[in-house]
Amino acid sequence: MRYEKKDFDLGKKYAVAVMSMNELYGAGLRPSGDMVADEVFSPPPLVPVPSERLGSWPEIAALLREIYDGCAAGRDERRAAYLREQTLSLLALGDRTFQADDGPYLQKVADLLRVDPTPVTRPEIEADHRALAALLSDGGYRGDLPTGLRAWREDNLAPAAELPALAADLLAAAKERACSLGLRALRETDPAVMIVHGVSYQGYCDFEQGRVYLNGDLSYTRPGLKRLICHEAYPGHMAHMETRRALLLEEKIPLDAAFVVVCTASSPVFEGLADNGPEFIGWNETRDDRVSALYEDIRAKACLTASYMLWEEKRGHDEVAAYLGRAALADTGWAEARLRLMNYPLRRPFLPTYWRGSEAVRDLWRRTPKCRATAFIRYLYENMHSVNSLRKFV
Repeated sequence: MRYEKKDFDLGKKYAVAVMSMNELYGAGLRPSGDMVADEVFSPPPLVPVPSERLGSWPEIAALLREIYDGCAAGRDERRAAYLREQTLSLLALGDRTFQADDGPYLQKVADLLRVDPTPVTRPEIEADHRALAALLSDGGYRGDLPTGLRAWREDNLAPAAELPALAADLLAAAKERACSLGLRALRETDPAVMIVHGVSYQGYCDFEQGRVYLNGDLSYTRPGLKRLICHEAYPGHMAHMETRRALLLEEKIPLDAAFVVVCTASSPVFEGLADNGPEFIGWNETRDDRVSALYEDIRAKACLTASYMLWEEKRGHDEVAAYLGRAALADTGWAEARLRLMNYPLRRPFLPTYWRGSEAVRDLWRRTPKCRATAFIRYLYENMHSVNSLRKFV
């Protein structure tokens, strides 16, 4: 994207709006010690931002509308397309949070994430189940799908005692491969891998502290751990934020890139970039990698539908957990962790970000000629995107 002075001015206003939303929301939070429950709209910005703050939602909303109107005369149409969607989703997020504007779940997903809000259907999931069964059968795993998958997981299990060392080795290997993508900046020091318990996530990138947290209550296969390290660290979230931080310090991109705001138009691409890390660095090398990739796709699709069942159809906890067991081929621990994530106030419409973002990034990556791969990576990592602005890469 081509940036001009007006883009940088709007970026500063955006920073004031987001930080003001953070402070307004944070003032009503009672710390619980749960990292996700205690989150505000965005973690600390990647670089210092203006100190100005607005004290009420009407003031913040007026500033966001000013940013939206300011996009009209932009030179780069792709930039304007992104910032308009992101600003609209911030307005929707604020209205729903500060004014209790609680519309239907499907409308929330559409307004906040700017993606297809509809659930993944049973025929879609069943088609993926058949494809996974065929992959497992080709690998010599017989019986029905749950039996074959259980045997595959046992053969590829990462022992819990070896998890920290294995994760650290995979992180180093992933970072080396990520360098080949031509990313502008990767930190000289590697993030620490920490095993945590009693959390709602599989993995979590704490950029500010330079840490990657892994949920020690879950079991992992070696191919699945590869994918998770790619997602949280390299070439996923850690690499993405390091690249953005370097460009921000050089004042080459506007200040809105300093923020990772939950449940907004930028969220699906943020997650989709990370989900496709193994594709970018050539880590879908073996049949086991392909089994793991398809299995994770199924789980992401099932979670999208589970969130719809919970918040649109008002299904009960036990019914949604049972659905995850069937559709995501999930054990109880994994299903309960996902359900816990779906129940956090700021994360209720969030689960669709994973699959909708993953499919958008993957489809475009696979359609991009190899001679344009470097240009695509730069467009993806060095600019802020909604799913729609990403698709404007040519």
